[in-house]
Amino acid sequence: LILIQPDFSAAITVVALGMIMFIIAGGNKHHIEMLFVIGVLALLVGYFLFGKVRIRIDDWGFGFKDPADASYHIQRSTEAILRGGWIGVGIGKGVVKLTGLPVAWTDSIFSVILEETGIIGGTIFIALYLIILWRGYVISAQAPDVFGKLLAAGISIWIGLEAFMNIGVLVNVLPFAGNALPFVSSGGSSMILSLTGVGILISISRISAIINL
Repeated sequence: LILIQPDFSAAITVVALGMIMFIIAGGNKHHIEMLFVIGVLALLVGYFLFGKVRIRIDDWGFGFKDPADASYHIQRSTEAILRGGWIGVGIGKGVVKLTGLPVAWTDSIFSVILEETGIIGGTIFIALYLIILWRGYVISAQAPDVFGKLLAAGISIWIGLEAFMNIGVLVNVLPFAGNALPFVSSGGSSMILSLTGVGILISISRISAIINL
């Protein structure tokens, strides 16, 4: 149903998260190998059947070899990152977002952050997501039952995966995808779901603390 929209990035995120959860839950080794093979085959089918997927992968490959051959989106993102340097040009003083950086308020928001706060600011942002992953791991490990463990792990990995894919795309580590940056990208539904996930994590942590009293 997600592919029919079409929304390839969301579909890839769902499949990747599902495979990770299957591994965490202790899935059969042969089943995991089969899922991996199916995932690779699905990617190949998408590459040859869908022009949108092929263009994004080709653009990523060209840009990976030579940044000058990257897509327009990645070139503007790189420009913003380079302008920011180590300490940035100052919050609110970025100009690339005003001169053609595509969807600067959602998909490309991390490039704006890097331009305005520099590599130092971007590193702090990444550290915050790593803290969420770490806290999710702790909450998962202390959860009183298997369901709570898997739920806490899934939520924290989901938030981390969304952030990784958004940031990875903008620095051309991954092929282009339309993942939002959790808690930062403009968008009501993304913010509601992210905050709901954090609320569930806090609830699991609270229940664990009560049981351990």
